[in-house]
Amino acid sequence: MEEIRNNQALKIKFKNAVLDGIVLAYISDRVKILISDNSLEEAKNIKELDELDIIVDTHLGLKRMISLVISELNSKNNTIIVENSASVSVEQKRQHARVVSEFNFNISVNDKIYQVVSKNISAGGVAFLFSDVKLNINEIINIQLFEKDFEKDIFTQARIIKAENNVYVAKYINLAQNDEDKIVKHVFRLMAQS
Repeated sequence: MEEIRNNQALKIKFKNAVLDGIVLAYISDRVKILISDNSLEEAKNIKELDELDIIVDTHLGLKRMISLVISELNSKNNTIIVENSASVSVEQKRQHARVVSEFNFNISVNDKIYQVVSKNISAGGVAFLFSDVKLNINEIINIQLFEKDFEKDIFTQARIIKAENNVYVAKYINLAQNDEDKIVKHVFRLMAQS
């Protein structure tokens, strides 16, 4: 899979279990995966040459690959190694490239301003951590992204489209084209650094 990168979250479907993991390293023909603590028991059942259904959260969307296990669970570092499959299907295609990026920005809710921390960003929206007040799905918020990250301050509105464990995803509404271009530059600059 060409879109695979370090630190991407993934899900492994194996028999009746779904395991969580993160890409630690990859080369052309193999991927090293760190298995999350809550999935270690299930991972012990994975054996060499087992076939795994892996869904990777890439910057271009969710991608699925069927991979063979090259090296089963290493109990010292909680990793497995699988083949980097060239056969990939699209589970979800994004209109905009997304990148993990932590920076502070402001949101305005009911005329009150809060500083929040982003989790990831694209030219279509932003995910952020926020626990001061509960936001509802479809709620409209005002967003201010700061000059130091985007050449100049960006002001826009966004609609909350997802909320889970104090992480919210907001989709921009009527983002000006020149502001979208600034976000795209920011995303591509960070992608080039990873």
